[in-house]
Amino acid sequence: MLPGSLRAGSWNSTDPESRRQSSPASQLLRHVRLWPLDTETTRLYGAVYLELRRQGRVLSQVDIMLAALARQHKLIVLTTDRDFEALADLAVENWAV
Repeated sequence: MLPGSLRAGSWNSTDPESRRQSSPASQLLRHVRLWPLDTETTRLYGAVYLELRRQGRVLSQVDIMLAALARQHKLIVLTTDRDFEALADLAVENWAV
């Protein structure tokens, strides 16, 4: 999800230099590991969706997929979105400044 967000930010910039392939976002992405979506991810997606629904909570499909990937690979979700805290066994680090 991060690569798409970074690239969208670069392309949305009014600065032509930020749109170039050598932009800081492109340089950062060379060092980012990407995790593929697979059948286990989709199984966990369903589990996260049901867990949230039982709590009366709603997350976007992208956030549910992110939570599923984080659970699958035992990753920490870095975010400013407190909605992830509804998932008890999900490691979340709040990056609100």
